[in-house]
Amino acid sequence: MLIPILIYASINLYCKTPKDCEMALQGKIPVGYNMSYKIYEQVCTKEYLSCYGVNTNGDPNVLFEHNQLDVILSNDLEIAASLSNLKQDLFKSEKLEDVTGHHYINKKYKSLASSLEAQFSKRAQEIKTNSKSIADLVNNSKHIAKINF
Repeated sequence: MLIPILIYASINLYCKTPKDCEMALQGKIPVGYNMSYKIYEQVCTKEYLSCYGVNTNGDPNVLFEHNQLDVILSNDLEIAASLSNLKQDLFKSEKLEDVTGHHYINKKYKSLASSLEAQFSKRAQEIKTNSKSIADLVNNSKHIAKINF
Protein backbone atom coordinates (compact mmCIF):
# COMPACT_ATOMS: atom_id res chain seq x y z
CA MET A 1 0.00 0.00 0.00
CA LEU A 2 1.36 3.42 -1.01
CA ILE A 3 1.78 6.10 1.65
CA PRO A 4 1.84 9.80 0.62
CA ILE A 5 4.89 11.67 -0.57
CA LEU A 6 7.86 11.82 1.79
CA ILE A 7 10.23 13.93 -0.28
CA TYR A 8 10.64 15.80 -3.54
CA ALA A 9 14.01 15.73 -5.31
CA SER A 10 15.68 16.31 -8.64
CA ILE A 11 18.00 13.93 -10.42
CA ASN A 12 21.14 15.42 -11.92
CA LEU A 13 24.55 14.43 -13.16
CA TYR A 14 27.39 15.21 -10.77
CA CYS A 15 30.74 15.41 -12.54
CA LYS A 16 34.40 15.97 -11.80
CA THR A 17 34.62 18.52 -14.64
CA PRO A 18 32.09 20.30 -16.89
CA LYS A 19 33.61 18.43 -19.85
CA ASP A 20 32.81 15.13 -18.10
CA CYS A 21 29.14 16.13 -17.86
CA GLU A 22 29.08 17.13 -21.50
CA MET A 23 30.66 13.85 -22.61
CA ALA A 24 28.31 11.81 -20.41
CA LEU A 25 25.27 13.54 -21.92
CA GLN A 26 26.61 12.55 -25.35
CA GLY A 27 26.95 8.92 -24.20
CA LYS A 28 30.74 9.01 -24.61
CA ILE A 29 31.73 8.19 -21.02
CA PRO A 30 30.11 5.97 -18.37
CA VAL A 31 27.76 7.24 -15.68
CA GLY A 32 27.53 5.45 -12.34
CA TYR A 33 24.43 5.29 -10.20
CA ASN A 34 23.15 3.74 -6.99
CA MET A 35 21.36 0.62 -8.21
CA SER A 36 18.95 0.82 -5.24
CA TYR A 37 17.08 3.57 -7.07
CA LYS A 38 15.18 2.04 -10.00
CA ILE A 39 14.27 5.50 -11.31
CA TYR A 40 17.92 5.98 -12.31
CA GLU A 41 17.64 3.16 -14.85
CA GLN A 42 14.68 4.94 -16.42
CA VAL A 43 16.56 8.25 -16.55
CA CYS A 44 19.55 6.52 -18.17
CA THR A 45 17.33 5.04 -20.87
CA LYS A 46 15.39 8.27 -21.42
CA GLU A 47 18.56 10.38 -21.67
CA TYR A 48 20.55 7.77 -23.68
CA LEU A 49 23.27 7.65 -21.02
CA SER A 50 25.82 4.86 -20.77
CA CYS A 51 25.05 3.83 -17.19
CA TYR A 52 26.37 1.32 -14.67
CA GLY A 53 24.50 0.46 -11.50
CA VAL A 54 26.58 -0.11 -8.38
CA ASN A 55 25.65 -0.98 -4.82
CA THR A 56 26.82 2.19 -3.06
CA ASN A 57 25.32 1.50 0.37
CA GLY A 58 23.95 5.05 0.23
CA ASP A 59 27.30 6.76 -0.34
CA PRO A 60 27.65 8.13 -3.89
CA ASN A 61 31.35 8.83 -3.23
CA VAL A 62 31.88 5.09 -3.71
CA LEU A 63 31.21 5.64 -7.40
CA PHE A 64 33.97 8.24 -7.68
CA GLU A 65 36.52 6.56 -5.42
CA HIS A 66 36.14 2.78 -5.68
CA ASN A 67 34.64 2.59 -9.16
CA GLN A 68 36.77 5.48 -10.44
CA LEU A 69 33.95 7.08 -12.43
CA ASP A 70 34.02 10.74 -13.41
CA VAL A 71 30.23 11.16 -13.59
CA ILE A 72 27.39 9.94 -11.40
CA LEU A 73 23.63 10.18 -11.54
CA SER A 74 22.22 11.18 -8.17
CA ASN A 75 19.51 13.10 -6.33
CA ASP A 76 19.57 16.01 -3.89
CA LEU A 77 19.06 13.92 -0.78
CA GLU A 78 21.78 11.42 -1.65
CA ILE A 79 24.28 14.19 -2.39
CA ALA A 80 23.31 16.28 0.67
CA ALA A 81 23.88 13.27 2.92
CA SER A 82 27.39 12.84 1.56
CA LEU A 83 28.55 16.47 1.23
CA SER A 84 30.86 16.21 4.22
CA ASN A 85 32.60 13.18 2.65
CA LEU A 86 33.30 14.76 -0.73
CA LYS A 87 36.97 14.56 -1.62
CA GLN A 88 36.69 17.15 -4.39
CA ASP A 89 34.43 19.81 -5.81
CA LEU A 90 31.76 18.64 -8.25
CA PHE A 91 29.81 20.12 -11.12
CA LYS A 92 26.03 19.66 -11.22
CA SER A 93 24.18 19.42 -14.53
CA GLU A 94 20.77 20.85 -15.23
CA LYS A 95 17.95 18.77 -13.83
CA LEU A 96 17.30 15.58 -15.78
CA GLU A 97 14.20 14.49 -13.86
CA ASP A 98 11.99 15.49 -10.91
CA VAL A 99 11.06 12.68 -8.54
CA THR A 100 8.80 12.25 -5.57
CA GLY A 101 9.66 9.75 -2.89
CA HIS A 102 6.86 7.62 -1.52
CA HIS A 103 6.84 4.91 1.08
CA TYR A 104 5.14 1.56 0.84
CA ILE A 105 3.73 -0.14 3.90
CA ASN A 106 3.71 -3.90 4.26
CA LYS A 107 0.21 -5.38 4.07
CA LYS A 108 0.60 -6.86 7.56
CA TYR A 109 0.60 -3.24 8.85
CA LYS A 110 -2.36 -2.23 6.70
CA SER A 111 -4.30 -1.17 9.80
CA LEU A 112 -1.78 1.65 10.37
CA ALA A 113 -2.08 3.03 6.84
CA SER A 114 -4.93 5.49 7.39
CA SER A 115 -3.28 6.87 10.53
CA LEU A 116 0.05 7.33 8.73
CA GLU A 117 -1.66 8.94 5.75
CA ALA A 118 -3.38 11.42 8.06
CA GLN A 119 -0.07 12.32 9.71
CA PHE A 120 1.69 12.82 6.38
CA SER A 121 -1.20 14.88 5.03
CA LYS A 122 -0.96 17.20 8.05
CA ARG A 123 2.76 17.59 7.40
CA ALA A 124 2.60 18.04 3.62
CA GLN A 125 3.87 21.63 3.74
CA GLU A 126 6.65 20.65 6.14
CA ILE A 127 7.70 17.87 3.73
CA LYS A 128 7.84 20.35 0.84
CA THR A 129 9.83 22.81 2.96
CA ASN A 130 12.29 20.13 4.06
CA SER A 131 12.74 18.96 0.48
CA LYS A 132 13.45 22.52 -0.62
CA SER A 133 15.95 22.93 2.23
CA ILE A 134 17.80 19.82 1.10
CA ALA A 135 17.92 21.08 -2.49
CA ASP A 136 19.11 24.49 -1.25
CA LEU A 137 21.85 22.82 0.80
CA VAL A 138 23.18 21.13 -2.33
CA ASN A 139 22.70 24.16 -4.59
CA ASN A 140 24.41 26.51 -2.13
CA SER A 141 27.29 24.19 -1.30
CA LYS A 142 30.70 25.66 -2.00
CA HIS A 143 31.73 22.20 -3.23
CA ILE A 144 29.15 21.99 -6.01
CA ALA A 145 29.00 24.33 -9.01
CA LYS A 146 26.00 24.35 -11.35
CA ILE A 147 26.65 24.19 -15.06
CA ASN A 148 24.22 24.89 -17.88
CA PHE A 149 24.43 23.53 -21.41
